Amino acid sequence: MKVRPNTSDQATCQSVIADNIYNLPKDMTGMTVVDVGAHIGAFAAACAQRGAKMIVCYEADPDSFEILHVNSTQISAKTELQICNRAVTGHKETGLKLRRMKRNGVEYVDVYGCVPDSGGMESLAINDVLSYVGDVDILKLNCSGAEWGILHSGDFSRVKRIVATLNTVISGDHQSVKDIKGKSIADMSVALTRAMGEKGLTVSIRTVNETTGMCMFVAVSTRSRTATKRILWIGHAGVLSGMAKTGEHICSRLFERGWDVSVYGVGYNGDPHRMPYRIYPTRTASIDANVRTAVDKVSPDVIVLHGDCYDVATELTWLQALSILCPTVGYVAVDWENVRRDI
Repeated sequence: MKVRPNTSDQATCQSVIADNIYNLPKDMTGMTVVDVGAHIGAFAAACAQRGAKMIVCYEADPDSFEILHVNSTQISAKTELQICNRAVTGHKETGLKLRRMKRNGVEYVDVYGCVPDSGGMESLAINDVLSYVGDVDILKLNCSGAEWGILHSGDFSRVKRIVATLNTVISGDHQSVKDIKGKSIADMSVALTRAMGEKGLTVSIRTVNETTGMCMFVAVSTRSRTATKRILWIGHAGVLSGMAKTGEHICSRLFERGWDVSVYGVGYNGDPHRMPYRIYPTRTASIDANVRTAVDKVSPDVIVLHGDCYDVATELTWLQALSILCPTVGYVAVDWENVRRDI
């Protein structure tokens, strides 16, 4: 790929293509991708290498777009590639201007910084973009602060997965930045997680860094995703324990294999989490009658009780008392001391 000297271009290509920071699947055959903030085309190249059928790129910066245009000629003819030199925001905006800024020594470009109707550029609304493309397998966002408005305003009913880099917005005079300017990445991430949940998306936060003002997350649609079976996993979740870690690994693997995974999280208090599946909070050290609510919401094909043998015995008693009749599996550590064979 063509990169510019003395810029972050090379590092971007390394992290996106070689390091796969967006956790792209190995096989993307037949997928449709929308790339907002395409930069010089590293993400598009990574998707094309994996067999994506169509990629639609939007890049506001004319300098980066010029390099994107050059790099687009290296994309396989098997992938339909469209590139557009436009900014994308939550709603259609006018009076936007490019600003070249630095964050922690790294140059970036955003499209804030002036008042509406003052002769600046006009953006595309995210819903117009999604309406044009249709069904989207992966929507990628990395647009120096405009992501927040896109995610809060977008209709993602036809989007299966969103991968994004979210950035804090330190300054700016445009009306579209007034609600997020100066807020911490943690506070905005919590609010976003709740908002995305209302849109039918489960948010998985992978990293949050207050120092760099950036976080990365994945949002998976719970509506558009097809699953073969529904499982309700009951056990530790969202806490620091060996049981929780084991449950995370198993549930993530089941999710990757197409299961519709829900977890009734023992000890989980409802904070944002990084898992791609739903976790219902118990806020207690054991399950209680509220498990009925989770069972009614999930309608599981199977329930898994994960814990030591005594916890599993207690949980079985709860299920029986609540007349929850569902195939149930107990998952108990084989090295647990004093395992009772009658449980």
